[in-house]
Amino acid sequence: MNFGSGLISGLLGALFVTPMDCVKTRIQKHGGQPWMTAFKGIWGEGYATGGTSGAVQALFNGGLARGIVVGMLFGAAQVY
Repeated sequence: MNFGSGLISGLLGALFVTPMDCVKTRIQKHGGQPWMTAFKGIWGEGYATGGTSGAVQALFNGGLARGIVVGMLFGAAQVY
């Protein structure tokens, strides 16, 4: 019961923040530019990552793997 609760909460939490983490990484990649000029918004960053089609999918790249890892860690933490 505890493991399953931790697994689901970790998985959902990681999947929820993956697009924001992707945008944060892209902002940091722009180096010395002020963040307001580098930031195009979440949809702009999605288009920059995945082209004109698949913008939303590009923001979730690696989200499932991240969700599984974080979910397993949260599940193990809930057991002990």
